Amino acid sequence: MIFKIALLGFAILPVSAANYYLAPQGADNAAGSINAPWKNLDQAQNKMGPGDTVFVRGGTFAGVNLNWTKSGTAGKPMVIKAYPKETPIFTGSGLNYFVQSTGQYIVFDGLEISGYTRSAFNPTGGGFLTIRNCNLHNILANEYGAITPQNCHDILIENNVFREMGRSLDQTLFDHAVYNAAGSHDIVIRNNLFMNSHGGPAINHYHTPSPYNVLICNNVFIMTLGAERSGVFVGDGAHDVKVYNNTFYLDGKGATKCYGVHFNSGFGTNEAVNNLFYFSNWPIDDAVILPGNDKADYNLYFPAKDADDAGAHSFAADPLFADAAGTDLHLAASSPAINKGMTLPSFAFDKDGNQRPIGGGFDIGAYESKDGITGIIGRWASGKRASSGSSRKSRVSLEKGSLIFFDRNKSPAIQGTEPGGFDAFDTFDAKGGRLPKLSEPE
Repeated sequence: MIFKIALLGFAILPVSAANYYLAPQGADNAAGSINAPWKNLDQAQNKMGPGDTVFVRGGTFAGVNLNWTKSGTAGKPMVIKAYPKETPIFTGSGLNYFVQSTGQYIVFDGLEISGYTRSAFNPTGGGFLTIRNCNLHNILANEYGAITPQNCHDILIENNVFREMGRSLDQTLFDHAVYNAAGSHDIVIRNNLFMNSHGGPAINHYHTPSPYNVLICNNVFIMTLGAERSGVFVGDGAHDVKVYNNTFYLDGKGATKCYGVHFNSGFGTNEAVNNLFYFSNWPIDDAVILPGNDKADYNLYFPAKDADDAGAHSFAADPLFADAAGTDLHLAASSPAINKGMTLPSFAFDKDGNQRPIGGGFDIGAYESKDGITGIIGRWASGKRASSGSSRKSRVSLEKGSLIFFDRNKSPAIQGTEPGGFDAFDTFDAKGGRLPKLSEPE
């Protein structure tokens, strides 16, 4: 059941019936067009129907508090999205919430949100809510989370940045980036970056009725500031929480509490698999806390293995990040995490969108290494010009459908001038052996 919801992001892609526009300098008696935008999200909600998209122009919207009650449909969600290459900023100015919602099939995409005292998003019913590509920061999350699902279902939280959450740097409180509460279920949290959740674990599960069926995968946790620097807590009966292929980089210097994953429900249905735990200035025994019968295996620990992890395939090693000091947590070519993870067939991509697996098996952590690939055969899809090398001085013209083979050891990659220009569908190792497919051409 948990893997069913992993596909939510693809099931609810927008099919727009109409496009509208919002801008700080707009007017609610305007037409809502690109040249005559509205000013307030309330007006957008009043006018939108299933399948409609509101593009939000760049600039600052201060003091916005919205109660979203309308719904899209399974094939036609209602979409609130940043205008391409612009950043709309919503500031709380001391308000508790940005959006409280009870509707269904709603997408928020590409917004920057800060300055709220409790939550940016507080769905209190309904479901099929997607929050993606947002920058959420400096939200006090007073005993809440920047995103706090309550009594709702089918929530997708992906490709967001959460940073500097919580009320205080010097107190252990109950403030979180994501707080799954009160019976919420079928939740996917993937491909996010969590930085410094000051007052409590970045992702919290608590409050009866217990949340359940949660997938947490391909996230990066960088915790170097605050009294508490912790990743995932699962308590108060929460169950079927799967923590897969995440990277935890925790520095405990000056902290009062620090852990990676803490299962405290005792159900035996929670799992921590394929995670990478890098600890400094704090005992590694707090990387995984398993007081019950929950499972941990195929995890990599540094500087030593956590004794709570009895998995036969977990081990301790320096993960050899690309640049640990600069918190570039991609894997270097010689990383012992490469090909050492458990195969999880339902997980097709890593945090960067690269195919899993590349090479002989799944890598441990949020990123899949591409260093094992030396040859690619693919089909040019766009019919646009292709460039070889980063200087773009050498250009070739390729007809749509042309087959290409190139050896990475002898020539630079051929890349399209627009996303999706090149479909790579077979890869080869240094000896000419075929590796798992990247993607099939249409």
